[in-house]
Amino acid sequence: SFYKALCEVELTGDQVTDICNVARTQVGYHESGDNYTEYGRWYGRQGYWCNVFASWCGYVAGIPSSIYPKLTSVGPSYYSTLPAAGADCFAFSSGRPLQAGDLIFCCTCSGGYGCIDHVGIVVDVDESTIYTVEGNMSDYVQACQYPVSTGYSSRLHARINYVARPQYENNAKTAANVTDAATVKTVGNSVYSVFDVAVNYEQAKDLSKKMGGHLVGVSSKKE
Repeated sequence: SFYKALCEVELTGDQVTDICNVARTQVGYHESGDNYTEYGRWYGRQGYWCNVFASWCGYVAGIPSSIYPKLTSVGPSYYSTLPAAGADCFAFSSGRPLQAGDLIFCCTCSGGYGCIDHVGIVVDVDESTIYTVEGNMSDYVQACQYPVSTGYSSRLHARINYVARPQYENNAKTAANVTDAATVKTVGNSVYSVFDVAVNYEQAKDLSKKMGGHLVGVSSKKE
């Protein structure tokens, strides 16, 4: 079921969107005992797997290892691996707002300040709540929540102590950056350019006008 859900994810080229969508498909996955997971099979070792899951999500989302490297154990990932890849690393106590795509480094052994023994992926943030997807949270992939104000979840007995922000890229096709047609067809005296990009009606009209043409509706099988 998790594989099926994953196959329904269409990668957009926006790395933040893609890693969040990939992570969400796995919520509810449970290890098969002794920390054995499909993520571990990909990673090359079985064992504690919060970092393994976070690594797998980045890989499946198509993010290059130069931006989002395979994470080793949690401490070295924050202090060494991610900074070496250019990630922006900071303490939660700095007050800096979190964003989707951030990696949170938590203490789950005591919920205390300073230590880190767990990593998760932020998938959304609103005024009061940080929403995450985390592997190996009580042996599951779980959707979790933390208050923006404290970063501490009494339910999870976990506190966000540090945050890392990889240098994500947005390579999504948009009306602003599309120039090459997916295909060009000639029908009679008319030339049609077809673009593989998701835009709304007004954006499509704009794009057509900028390219010296006009938007048409396809109304026949021949067209």
